[in-house]
Order: sequence, then structure tokens, then C-alpha cells
Amino acid sequence: MNELEKKSKSICKVMLSQCAEKLKNARNDKNMSIRTFSELSGVSTAVISDFENAKYLPKMDILVRFALTLDISVNELLSTMKPDDEVEEAVKVEGNSLLKTLFIAHGIDDKDI
Repeated sequence: MNELEKKSKSICKVMLSQCAEKLKNARNDKNMSIRTFSELSGVSTAVISDFENAKYLPKMDILVRFALTLDISVNELLSTMKPDDEVEEAVKVEGNSLLKTLFIAHGIDDKDI
């Protein structure tokens, strides 16, 4: 694995951990069990648990379901993704954040989220 791949994996791990923690905190703030959250969002308890334990980042449509179920914006759900300066610089793409680039790639206008 080259240095760029190592750095990329490290950055993604930090960002995933922060996003997973935000979801778990938002769910707990609503006093919602994983089972109830699963029923309301239509996402399995296994997927929710794996995400909250930072095992993987779900697809955008699942993140949108999570946000809708918690009555928060996707932007709020992902807002804790604040890496340190080195990471922040690494994920910039011509002045746009990586997150904005991902939204555009998925056909989502980040201003609407």
C-alpha cells in the first residue's frame, strides 16, 4: 500500500468514526432504540449497529433515511466530520470540500440538504 492509500484510509477512518458517533448521539437524544430506529428507517438493525460502531459508511440513500428518521438534515448528520488541518487540506478538491464533491457526484445539490 502506498503512502497516499495509507493517508486516505486514515482520513476515512477518522471521518467515519465521527459520523457514526453523531448518528448514535442523535438517535439517543431522541430516546430511540436501535430496534425502533430500524423499524422507522427501514434499515436493518445490523446495518445500523455496524455503522454506529464505525465498521462502514452506508450509501447516501441510507444516510438520507437516517437523517429523515431523526428529523435532522444530512448536513447536520455529517457536520461532525471535521478533520484536523492536515486531513482538511488533503480532502479539498479545487476549493470545494470532498463532501460537496460527493453530493454533486450523486446528483444532489448540497444547498438543498
